[in-house]
Amino acid sequence: MSDSNESLTKQIAALEDALALPLPDATRAQIQHDLERLRTQQAALSAGAQVDGTADVSGTLYGNAIGVNYGTVYTNLGAQPTAASGDRPSNVSQEQIDDQRELLEAHRRTLAIYLKQQAALGSAYAPPGIANGIREARGAITRIKAALRGWGVQVADHPDDNAPVP
Repeated sequence: MSDSNESLTKQIAALEDALALPLPDATRAQIQHDLERLRTQQAALSAGAQVDGTADVSGTLYGNAIGVNYGTVYTNLGAQPTAASGDRPSNVSQEQIDDQRELLEAHRRTLAIYLKQQAALGSAYAPPGIANGIREARGAITRIKAALRGWGVQVADHPDDNAPVP
């Protein structure tokens, strides 16, 4: 399996995992759209087609964004909703929200450890497990924040939650 196909497989798995969460209809539709697009890319890649290109975009973005940086897909599911916590879906309990917040903090602690290790070793000398751990932690943080925001819960953005843009 090529690196690109392996990357697509991981991205598809992450989106499928996100669909298992209780999400608002708009977020679920966007994730399903992204999942279908990735599956199409994977099928084209498997058939021998080359999928690549560039985009130069400037200005203010309102809504959904997907960025690709060195083969890794980073997603931002839009601006933080303005719904009050009392407007959350009735099928979401406070216990589920608390569990997701605990998971978010655990992934942020894990990310901080990996970033400290990478800083101590330098990115050129860090073992691959550190880079993979950083990517996995950031992916989990993104999914959890999307779920919480979809439930109408305000979630603060931390500087390390997303990869820096070069």
